[in-house]
Amino acid sequence: MIVKLDAAIEVAGRHLRRLLAKVPDAAAIDAAFAAACKDLIEAHGETAPADHPARVDKVEAILAEKRAKTFPVKGFDRKPLPSWSEASDQQHEKLAHYLAERAKVDEETRRLTNLFAEALALPAVVDAEDSIDCPLCGTADSLTAERIAFIRARVADTEAFKAAEKHARETLSQMDSSLKSLANGVTAALPAFITSPSKSRRAKNFRVNKIRELLGDERKAAIDAWLAALRRLMRRRAALGVSANKLAALIAPCVASPEALTDADAIRAGFADVIAAYDLFALALKEYDPLEKVASAALTTVVDAESKTAGWQELIDLARDQANLRAVLIDQSAREQLAKEIKQALKQIDTGNEKVLDKKFEELSDGVQKWWDLLRPDELSFFSGVIPRPGARRTIDFKAGLSVNADRSNPKLRDVIAVFSMSQLHCLGLSLFLARAVKEGAGFIVLDDPILSSDEDYRAYFNAPVIEELLALGIQVVLLTQDQRTWKDLGERYLHQNISMFQIVLSAPASGSSVTNTADDLESMLVRADTLLRGGHLSLHKQGGEVVRDAAERFCKEMLVKTRRTSGDGNASLIDYDRKNLGDLSPQVETLLTLDPSHPGKLRTVGGAVNPAKHDDAVPAAGVLKVALGDLRFLKKKYL
Repeated sequence: MIVKLDAAIEVAGRHLRRLLAKVPDAAAIDAAFAAACKDLIEAHGETAPADHPARVDKVEAILAEKRAKTFPVKGFDRKPLPSWSEASDQQHEKLAHYLAERAKVDEETRRLTNLFAEALALPAVVDAEDSIDCPLCGTADSLTAERIAFIRARVADTEAFKAAEKHARETLSQMDSSLKSLANGVTAALPAFITSPSKSRRAKNFRVNKIRELLGDERKAAIDAWLAALRRLMRRRAALGVSANKLAALIAPCVASPEALTDADAIRAGFADVIAAYDLFALALKEYDPLEKVASAALTTVVDAESKTAGWQELIDLARDQANLRAVLIDQSAREQLAKEIKQALKQIDTGNEKVLDKKFEELSDGVQKWWDLLRPDELSFFSGVIPRPGARRTIDFKAGLSVNADRSNPKLRDVIAVFSMSQLHCLGLSLFLARAVKEGAGFIVLDDPILSSDEDYRAYFNAPVIEELLALGIQVVLLTQDQRTWKDLGERYLHQNISMFQIVLSAPASGSSVTNTADDLESMLVRADTLLRGGHLSLHKQGGEVVRDAAERFCKEMLVKTRRTSGDGNASLIDYDRKNLGDLSPQVETLLTLDPSHPGKLRTVGGAVNPAKHDDAVPAAGVLKVALGDLRFLKKKYL
């Protein structure tokens, strides 16, 4: 309806546009349409009626006149097809009952019924117990009790017949009226140009050729579809007319005289034929309707454009449906108000969300800033903050500050991706991860090579203040790294923290990786020696021999320290034997290998096997070194 109002405003905007400003009352709407109709009528050179409904009728008449000059589109006017149903079973049963009652009473009895009724009403007949003289002919003792009973039966049959006849007459009249209303309804449901005489159509120029001319070739398919549907509709109408006329021919004589009714079943069958034809006609009309609307709507648009009456029909429709228009305007106003309130509510929600997000990002920025300053202090390009991207809901920006001052004053803010180096971006990612881990209360974190191998300053800050802060916060740190310098630095720096260090080595792919606790230096040496001795190159064997010798020296030192501590020397330490080689240590340890007489010899042979690897001599054979490594493992297992 709002679309119609927009179209009407194009015609009479001066009067109707104000209806959209606020919801008007019924009087204001009526006055607006009355004024709009008055303008149209006077513009046509006529005087507007005082009565508002009369003005609408006048505008419609002017519209029809203007349209008719181009094409009489009112020829498409038609009414909805009224519902219709065949006679009920009860009506058919009344006709059958009438025929049955009529068969019980012959025509002579029906003719004498009134005479019999008068005779039975006589006092002498009513009180008669024995035979009496006939009150009609005077014959003595001729009206016996049996004859009186017979007359009473005949009169009773006649009364039932009369009641059935009355009902039959009413039913036949109803059937006849139903058929007539069907004919009128079918005619009204057809387009006006169909029910008009052909002479009238020609006079009004309602011709198919004219329609094709106005709509052009682009509408040819639509016109052809409409005409095909029209032909189907008319065939169904003709079939319905034949069935209805045939049934009417059976009923009409009976309405005047029920005596003409001879076969109730024929009437029932006639109604069945009519309802079947009606259903087919209704289906054809349903198929025809949208095709006609396409053609008539296109034709109306063209006609209104040529006659300059676009919007007039909408004005007329709304003027005749002002109550619904006001209801729609009220509904539209309510929806617009609701939309404003929802928009305002969403705005307030967004404002609240922004405040919450700003608070959260402020806390996150502070956390990231803390770790950034620990990792990269005193840099002129630095992390500034994490903020939501303006106008976005799920996008954030990382901002970097650029300052030429040591105190980072007067910074220029830029996106980090534009100004940070790869090392700085790596550092920013680590800072963000650590800030989130601390905020979420993580009990431990796992870091895989968090230090770039080319970033020495970064490594130092990570190993010192960052790890120390994490440990102070009670967070366990699990660090995986391939960087030897990081591994060594952490092992020495956090020795007091009982740091656990492990080495993962893939010696045999079929067996999988082996994990060794490198806090046990001797075992670490043995694992490294085993890896080197498995290599096929002589230089690897030489390195392996050197590692076995170092392991033998560590074994001796640990044996001596263990013996001293067992004897009560709590200050015994490995550093007490610094600068002592295997030649110095081995004789002292051999006396301690008392579990088996062969054990001192095993240690002695280890020294003999690995000594050439320490000097510019021939590299010991791999087998010799492997045996020495095995002996050393054996002694470690037995004594340490």
